[in-house]
Amino acid sequence: MANSQLKPNGPCDLNKDRLFGPGVQCPQFDFTLAFEQAIFGVGVSSFFLVLFAIRLGQLHGQSIKTLPSWVFPAKLVRASSVR
Repeated sequence: MANSQLKPNGPCDLNKDRLFGPGVQCPQFDFTLAFEQAIFGVGVSSFFLVLFAIRLGQLHGQSIKTLPSWVFPAKLVRASSVR
């Protein structure tokens, strides 16, 4: 590649991306790949799992608001076949 920032030993060393930290100073600030995956991936997923558990606790024990119908299996098949 012609871009000097992508060379292994250039100003933006690709090995720095393997380090865990909020960022590296290449020509400009950049998050490391390990930090992005840990914070923006695992952190956000964990947050939503906690919200899910709280909501599940709120719904547990409440009465069912819908009545069973013969249409339900047809809707289930239709929903599973849509891409």
